[in-house]
Amino acid sequence: MKKIPAAVSAALLFLIFQGCGTSTGTAAPEEKAVLVEVEVVELKSIKNELSYPGQVKASESVAVISKTAGKIDEVFFNTGDAVKAGDVLFTLELTDIENNIKAVEAQLGAADAAVRAAQTGVAQANTNAAQARQIIGQRELALEQAQLACDNALRNHNRALMLFDIGDLSQNDLNQSETALNNAEIAVAQALSALEQTKSSYSESALRAQDALAQAVAQRDSVLISLETAEERRTDAAVKTPITGVVGSRNAEPHMMLSSASVPFFIVQTDIVEISVQVTETLVNRLSAGDTVSVSISAAGADYEGRIKAISPAANEITSTFEVRVEVANKSGDIKPGMYAEVFFVKEQSSGVPVIPRGAVIREDGVPVVYIVENGRSKKSEVSTGIDTGTEIEIIAGLNPGDTVVVKGQNYLRNDSLIRTEGRPGDAA
Repeated sequence: MKKIPAAVSAALLFLIFQGCGTSTGTAAPEEKAVLVEVEVVELKSIKNELSYPGQVKASESVAVISKTAGKIDEVFFNTGDAVKAGDVLFTLELTDIENNIKAVEAQLGAADAAVRAAQTGVAQANTNAAQARQIIGQRELALEQAQLACDNALRNHNRALMLFDIGDLSQNDLNQSETALNNAEIAVAQALSALEQTKSSYSESALRAQDALAQAVAQRDSVLISLETAEERRTDAAVKTPITGVVGSRNAEPHMMLSSASVPFFIVQTDIVEISVQVTETLVNRLSAGDTVSVSISAAGADYEGRIKAISPAANEITSTFEVRVEVANKSGDIKPGMYAEVFFVKEQSSGVPVIPRGAVIREDGVPVVYIVENGRSKKSEVSTGIDTGTEIEIIAGLNPGDTVVVKGQNYLRNDSLIRTEGRPGDAA
């Protein structure tokens, strides 16, 4: 490229400046206004949420089984039907159960008769006891008299021995005294034996009567238990659901033989559903049982409010995440177990703070700034920001409620630019 001579270059510069300059009496060019969109700063609430996926499950599910085996008589609900706690799902045939009850009732009649007979025996034993007490009294008196006679014979014999020793009594008299003593002792022994026999007879008779009554009562109680069991089988023949919910599955048909291990009905509770999600360690300590969370279930076509039911105290060894179980009310039944759900947990939030659109904040020389409108002109304000949701941002400092802030077209502004608010943002007029 050829160099331009210095004289020519100077002449060109002179001409350029002359063309750009203003001659005396010529007006300055009109300032063009930049078109922008604005919003008035308001105090609002803002929160930053983290979302986690999960799958809807029934809050409770119960396998309904029959306590007794038998043949199914009637079935009253189908899969998908709503049921209330206490509803009869199906019944068993009662023929065998009723026959068993009749047989046990007959056994109970016989047992009652045996108890009455035993009670009669006890009454008779009591009557005999009254008679025996009279006899015992008589024999106790006889024993007392025999003992007195024996004591008297002993004293006489001792006196006879003394007289015999001093020669005042013959051998024949001494022998008679000894014989009298022996006879008195025999009489005491006989009276005591008769008394003990009477007492023993009375005691054994009363004990036998009481034992017979106890055995009869025990037998009757055993039959009563059998009857209660049989009647429980009759009650259990009407199989009920223990919870309110929906029939998840039915495996019961009339005339089907049912074992106690079969699961003829499966009931799920869906008026409240549960969602299990796995959260990271950075979030888990921010959560508490009872906290309210937002839940989105696209298949149900709505967003819901949930409540944290439980938080696992330990991380999963494989994923290093913590299980959080969330309950959601489902009175309408629109939420079905198995649906995909997204749970939103609040990471941070503020209330009553200036909040503006995220795009209103731009960076100039690395500093976040916004443009405020004052008297139709822009004013640059450096700001400190807080919670950033991606669409809105919290302003900690630099803005006040009521300020008019530029939310579109701010990239075309400088401090003290002329502003208009009609047309396409960024256009100058």
